[in-house]
Amino acid sequence: AALILQREPRSGGAVLEAKGFLALGGVLRSPFYERTELPMWPGDDVPAALSAWRASRTGEPMRIDWTEQGSVTATIRTPGAGMSLSVREPTPAGRTPSPHGFTDWSAGAATLTVNGKEISGVGVVERLRGTEANPAFGSFEMWVLAPADGSLVVGRVGLGADADGVAERVSRSGRTESGVFGVAVTGRQRHEGTGFQLPTAWTLLGDGGVAVSRVGSAAPAMGKTAAGGPAVYDIGLAASADGTTAALVFHLQDAP
Repeated sequence: AALILQREPRSGGAVLEAKGFLALGGVLRSPFYERTELPMWPGDDVPAALSAWRASRTGEPMRIDWTEQGSVTATIRTPGAGMSLSVREPTPAGRTPSPHGFTDWSAGAATLTVNGKEISGVGVVERLRGTEANPAFGSFEMWVLAPADGSLVVGRVGLGADADGVAERVSRSGRTESGVFGVAVTGRQRHEGTGFQLPTAWTLLGDGGVAVSRVGSAAPAMGKTAAGGPAVYDIGLAASADGTTAALVFHLQDAP
């Protein structure tokens, strides 16, 4: 599962995006996405941002909560469903670079609750205070990877880049370790809107050489770079043939 909250300043206000993704039983289930224009900057802490979001949004009742009292808990509730992710007393786990700026990590034991059903595991909390709102991605991916050993890997990597990617790895016991992360693309499909070749299959480098492939068809969102050129944002589920390894893959591309 991945829950993402981001906000960016705009002239006279701000934009807030909330996103939630859940892979369960080999299927990407009920992705949630909402983008809201705010009349002013909502503040630097998450509760203040969510309070401004609730005051500005209209339409179907929906609630997103974030609490930090030893544990960090994020919750999304709609009239028909609910998902909550709680990381218990996360331990600081270092800092790594990303295209937007530096990300601070913490990690620990976690509980995911989906429509009342609890699933125990481990979780990672990222805090990114970006310095670049519109970086040039080239071809770039963020992975939320669940290997066969029951650990969790959150990694970022530039495809075809000379430098290694970076990852935070959390063992089943909650032990954290920062390190390199890499994937080799072994299959691609042409995106008709841009002509970009989007990945559909990968080999996980340094994670046993496991091969994973896209589950289902891609439905990437179109966007634009700061210079007005085409960009693609694609989110999907990848899994190994035996179903023991799975990952949410966030692919961003603004160059062939």
